[in-house]
Amino acid sequence: MNDTSSFEHELFALVSQAFPYLEKLYVYNFQAQKNKQHSSTLIVFSHLVKLILSAVHVDYAEQFLFEKNTRLPRLLELTIEYETLAIVTNNFTNDAARLNCVNLQNIHIEGSFVRPESFHHYFPLLIGGCTFDRPLLGEFYSYENGLETHTSLKENGTVDRRSYRRESGAGATRKDGGDLLVTQDLGHC
Repeated sequence: MNDTSSFEHELFALVSQAFPYLEKLYVYNFQAQKNKQHSSTLIVFSHLVKLILSAVHVDYAEQFLFEKNTRLPRLLELTIEYETLAIVTNNFTNDAARLNCVNLQNIHIEGSFVRPESFHHYFPLLIGGCTFDRPLLGEFYSYENGLETHTSLKENGTVDRRSYRRESGAGATRKDGGDLLVTQDLGHC
């Protein structure tokens, strides 16, 4: 969904009713919602498994992640900017969004960050891991099943790919057994 005017709660209610088997929803809108006091009507997307909120005003993240507004019982994958996610979850301490996030198995985070301690408590089922997109310098970070991979495209056209195995929350070792590296320098999940 993409528009130049704001999307209100009622529009998402209509979408959920008109498309009851909707599995993937992409919302693109930087306009703040005009009616911040959502109606008492709970919206349910009972089959939605993938939600993309990568280019949205924080209001839409609240609309979808706060269980008082929208219920997403099958949500498995979320794409969102880190700053928006941190605001909505109050740095992963806000219970209002926890229920819609508890079943997530994959999160695609736009922007780098250092994972706070509460991150994995908030997202206990991350099995596919997190993906970090850093558009600057042609870098791409991914984390999957304990293996962190850093891929960068160099100016000469070569691709540099390095993988790291997480040893603890504070650091990681190189896959080839090399020196200990601090994962927060790379961004991690």
